[in-house]
Amino acid sequence: EVFPMLSEARYAELRDDIASHGQRMPITLCPDGRLLDGRNRMRACDELGVAPRTEVYGGDPYDFVVGSFDEASKKCPRVGWAQMAATLEITSRAWKMLMEKRRKVGG
Repeated sequence: EVFPMLSEARYAELRDDIASHGQRMPITLCPDGRLLDGRNRMRACDELGVAPRTEVYGGDPYDFVVGSFDEASKKCPRVGWAQMAATLEITSRAWKMLMEKRRKVGG
């Protein structure tokens, strides 16, 4: 649970959007069925009685977390990496992988 749940207002918007337009993004699972991404979508689908659309990520779950963290940081460029990591309580392994990735690509 690296990323926080949506606020109740944002969650209500997501639930209403799924009710009106269907689930647009699949929920990502590990091969063993653990949830990697999509807790809010899963909750909304459960509440709406909608069968959730899922996909299985076959790679290392930490790679997925690092990629998600990297994408989130691009959407919040004014937030520093260290502050974001502390706020989201990212695991030290994922943090180290992210920093190594950034060093390799010159970021």
